[in-house]
Amino acid sequence: LVTLELSSRIHGSQRADFLDKSYAEVIKNARNFCEIACALGGVMLKPYLDGDRIITAFIPADAFEVTRFCGDGKICGVKFFQTIKEDNIIFTKCEEHEWDGDSYLITNRAYKSRGGKEKQISLQEVEQWADIEPSVRLEGVKTPLFSYFKMPFIDQSDITSALGAPIFARAGRLMDDAQKQYERIL
Repeated sequence: LVTLELSSRIHGSQRADFLDKSYAEVIKNARNFCEIACALGGVMLKPYLDGDRIITAFIPADAFEVTRFCGDGKICGVKFFQTIKEDNIIFTKCEEHEWDGDSYLITNRAYKSRGGKEKQISLQEVEQWADIEPSVRLEGVKTPLFSYFKMPFIDQSDITSALGAPIFARAGRLMDDAQKQYERIL
């Protein structure tokens, strides 16, 4: 319900009009990423270029790992994981982002896993990742190139975590009680 009547846009210049096209897609999909955040406690929004347009990926909590927080509690470092399965082989790309307040480093690594054994491989060994640079440094970046949308609930299992918790997290005991009552009825 939070997102049903959500309306927002960017306007005021030619650049704003360009950004608004991509932003409109994000707003259109707000219900989807809000639903993921409700279920998992949060979702990462990561924009990227696709030709001449900006696409925003909605990345669930099981596909990224926070590596560092800034002093203000914002996420400054994160690893994003993408997997491709081919027969009994799993290829994993780890895209690491590190922001230090001005400089931004993106490092990409690929791994191949078969039968429980994993080894690092070249990005070029996977067709979908062959054109990805292993490392890119950007200067003058004033904010991370991702954003974390979280539920406003504290993770009771780790109250120091800034990542949020699923909307049902505090209902665990109630759900257990309901299950016991249901079993008694049967």
